[in-house]
Amino acid sequence: MNRTSVFKWCREFKNGRTSVHDDQRSGRPSILTDDIVKKIENALRDDRRLTVDELSAMFPQISRSLLHETITETLGYRKLSARWVPKQLTDQHKLNRVEAGQEFLRRYKLHGDEFLRSIVTGDETWVEKTAETWRFHDTGDRYRLQLIRLSRALREKRPEYEQKHDKVIFLHDNVRPHVTKVVKKYLETLKWDVLPHPPYSPDIAPSDYWLFRRMQHDLASRRRSRRNCPHGQATTVPP
Repeated sequence: MNRTSVFKWCREFKNGRTSVHDDQRSGRPSILTDDIVKKIENALRDDRRLTVDELSAMFPQISRSLLHETITETLGYRKLSARWVPKQLTDQHKLNRVEAGQEFLRRYKLHGDEFLRSIVTGDETWVEKTAETWRFHDTGDRYRLQLIRLSRALREKRPEYEQKHDKVIFLHDNVRPHVTKVVKKYLETLKWDVLPHPPYSPDIAPSDYWLFRRMQHDLASRRRSRRNCPHGQATTVPP
């Protein structure tokens, strides 16, 4: 919130205002029904990187403040590594995290650094600079195409996998596009070893808690035209 908005709200509270919600816009009443709440939740499940601004465009009948309250209070989500996750994980979610961690440690104790060197991981992210936004909307079919390109790149960049792709240990999260039938079927044909990734755990993926944060900071600071795209610039992000 900018300085002008802060003074505006202070002035309105001094004049007797008690509501912290935005005023309803003319002709677009804010009507929050169970059906809309369900649609908001489905949108977050499909893309947990959605911003409040983007959700506001998807649900214009709801004020931004009420939308944020719905996400954080009604649905109980919070931001973690630029994603919406439940504020309180269920006991099953916690158990899944423990089991995934124990499996990772077990394999590391068994194979050491060779296990770490065999891991291939990645994800999608977006970079925003002022009014410019570059966004990648993922689908199962599109993600499968990414995996095809990844498989080819591995044969070129890691020749040791050219004959034995079953040595590839693959780590990705379990967002909906990544667990579609078409993706699962293609991963089976690759014979990759897919590591378990517990739900609502973006902090476990190295790309989320280190790589993307560094990339976003670096790319957002660069000047570019509206037609330009950060594609190809990621390779110049400092280590």
